[in-house]
Amino acid sequence: MPKIISGIILFSIVLTPCFALAQEMLQSPPAWQNIWNWAREKILFVWDKIYVVLSKEVEQRKPSVEHELKKETEEIKQEIKKEAPSLWQRFLDLIK
Repeated sequence: MPKIISGIILFSIVLTPCFALAQEMLQSPPAWQNIWNWAREKILFVWDKIYVVLSKEVEQRKPSVEHELKKETEEIKQEIKKEAPSLWQRFLDLIK
């Protein structure tokens, strides 16, 4: 009888922390969620640093890009004026 009681006591001493740990694990968020939250914080931190650098670069290049866009627009308009009559002539030739 004492061996059975000592076995039960030993069993409860060993299993009680295991059950407590299992219960704690079930109540806490899953490990992947903790990993995602950690990674998300790191990614957002890096993104904020990159955004600051890139926004400064964009602001510096904005005037030159606007100038280039106007220049390209004018070039395209000139090309259309040159090519439009020949395209119309090709269309008329196809109809004949």
